[in-house]
Amino acid sequence: MAEIDTLRDQLIEELWLPMAKEGGTLFYSRRKNKQMKLFILIDGVNFKGISRLEEERLICRGDAILWVSDMIKAYRAETESRGIVLNGVICDEQVQNENCQLNPLFPRDIVNLDFTSQDAQGNNSLIEKILEKTEHFICLQNKKRCKGFVLLHTVIINSETINRNAVKNSSDAIQASGWSGLVIDSFPEAFSDSNQKIDFIKHVIQAVCNKYKYRISKVDGKNKIIDGQKQMLSTAYILVR
Repeated sequence: MAEIDTLRDQLIEELWLPMAKEGGTLFYSRRKNKQMKLFILIDGVNFKGISRLEEERLICRGDAILWVSDMIKAYRAETESRGIVLNGVICDEQVQNENCQLNPLFPRDIVNLDFTSQDAQGNNSLIEKILEKTEHFICLQNKKRCKGFVLLHTVIINSETINRNAVKNSSDAIQASGWSGLVIDSFPEAFSDSNQKIDFIKHVIQAVCNKYKYRISKVDGKNKIIDGQKQMLSTAYILVR
C-alpha cells in the first residue's frame, strides 16, 4: 500500500507546483516574485506543499493561511511561522458566511483543498460534504470579487456510495444570478463505481465554477493508487473571469 504522504509529495511536483506557476505567470506576469496568497488544508506535519511554493518564489514565507484539523498539530504548525494557523473540522465550517473566521482573510490566489490532509486514517469525509464545502470556498472567492485563482482539489476515492441528490440539494440551496440549478441527471441516484465517482466530482466542480461565472482556463489532474480499494484524485484548475 502506498503511503499518502509519498503520493502527496508526488502531486506537489507533478501537478500542484506546475499549475501554481502557470497561475502566477497569468495573474502576475510583471512580478518576479509572485507574492501569491495561499490557503491550504494541511495536516500540520508535512509542510512541503508550502515550502516548495516558497522556494519557487510563488508565495512569501508567513503569508499563508493553514487549516489543520488536529488541535495539537495546529499548535505545532504555529511554530513553523508559515502564516496564520486555524483549527477545526473544515466540513463543519460555514465558509460562505460573513461571520466565518476565514471571511476577512479571503480572497486567495491559491486555494488548496487537500481534503486528504484532514483525515489521518485516509478514509476521508463523505464526498457529498466535500463537494458542498468546495462550493462554499468558490462562493467565498466570488463574494470577495476574486477575478482569478488556482484551485487545487484532492480527495480519496473509496467504496462509499455517493448520493447524487444530496449534492444537488446542497448546491441548489445557494442561489446565484442566472443559475437554474445543478444538472446531474446523467448520473445514477446512488453509485459507488470509482470511475463514475471521478466523473461526478469533476462534473460538479466544473458546474459550480460556471455557477459563479468562473471560466476554466486550464485543468489537469492525477490519480494515485493507494491500494486495491482506494485512490487519491487530485485536480487542478486555473479559474479566470
